[in-house]
Amino acid sequence: MQRPLRAGRVIVVLMVVLAACSEVAPPHGVLSDEQLQSYGTSRYNKRDRMHSTLALGTHRGMRVVAEFPCSDVCPDYTVRVIRYVVPDGKKCSDVGGVEREFKVPRGIAAHLEKFCFPEPLVAVWSRYVRASGLSARPLDLW
Repeated sequence: MQRPLRAGRVIVVLMVVLAACSEVAPPHGVLSDEQLQSYGTSRYNKRDRMHSTLALGTHRGMRVVAEFPCSDVCPDYTVRVIRYVVPDGKKCSDVGGVEREFKVPRGIAAHLEKFCFPEPLVAVWSRYVRASGLSARPLDLW
């Protein structure tokens, strides 16, 4: 004889499913390596985020933003770029970042752009680019 499902078990299962499908809230303030990695490898809502920039906080003394550029086919081509804001006169390597070049959607085209990524995201690079909509091979996005 089978036991009927209890309401509590059903609620727990629904909560797990909803949590897996929902967007992780962006971190704020002073960011740890783990916070950057967690947010960078999480899902995000392309429709809600397209054409926006979020100030996430600081990491190792550097300002961190998440940009969500999109092209002419929005929100499908929205990508997420989490990067350091490098001060004028400094190089990415000067602030502890890793420079990578990607084609990103802008207007009706894609443009090659360089970004300064926080090292903790580079440590989980394949998961980050998969979650962000970027290509692991920068020049192959389009």
